[in-house]
Amino acid sequence: MILTIDVGNSNIVSVGYDNQGKKVFMRREETLRDVSEVEYYSLFTDMKKDLAEFEVEWIALSCVVPSMTDHVIASLEEVFGVKVRSLLKSKIPELKVNLENPDELGADFVATTLGAYQKYQKPVIIVDMGSATKISVVDDGMNFVGGIIQPGIGIMAEALETRIPHLPPIEIKRPEVILGRNTMECIQSGVVNGALASVIELANQIETELGQTCERVITGGYSSLFSDITTFRVDPDLLNDGLYYYSQRGEVNED
Repeated sequence: MILTIDVGNSNIVSVGYDNQGKKVFMRREETLRDVSEVEYYSLFTDMKKDLAEFEVEWIALSCVVPSMTDHVIASLEEVFGVKVRSLLKSKIPELKVNLENPDELGADFVATTLGAYQKYQKPVIIVDMGSATKISVVDDGMNFVGGIIQPGIGIMAEALETRIPHLPPIEIKRPEVILGRNTMECIQSGVVNGALASVIELANQIETELGQTCERVITGGYSSLFSDITTFRVDPDLLNDGLYYYSQRGEVNED
């Protein structure tokens, strides 16, 4: 099995692939913060129990929390007894990054870019809806064209609750209506439908700026809220798919 692990700011998403690239294992849990290596050892030991029927041969890692990376790698290698390969942009020489400082591109952006390029083979607008909503574009030459970062759905809901005391906390769900009929529905529509409207309009403006149409893909933890929309393809595991494609690259396996 190839085990891919995405350590994000809010969640750890693990997806396992068999030798044919079929997904055979999925697990999601909250990211552990401000903890020692012992807690991560316990978490991955528990995960290994769920993987008892598989032999983990390779682990690909994306971690956007630098203070945790060493703990995560050490724990994974001790529990599974295999080398962990962190996603490195330098191992993907054909990826061209159109940023003033290309080294600023995080592992999550690299993974979704690689996943989108390999899966769609055309210009793609990628909307990664997690703690932050991150929009990026990869063209058909595997160039990272640029991006947008805005507050995520959870952060927007939390901001309303904490900054406006008389507003209640809400369940993050997409209401059946645009115009809410009570306070809860009004907030849900503003946060969830508002986020969707924002990314649709930004995608329209991106295509205008680029002068071409693109495949549109929503991924990330909140992508399941939009499983019925037709303006975007919903691909919740795009980042982990990118890690899987990374594991198949010859230059990565030379280490």
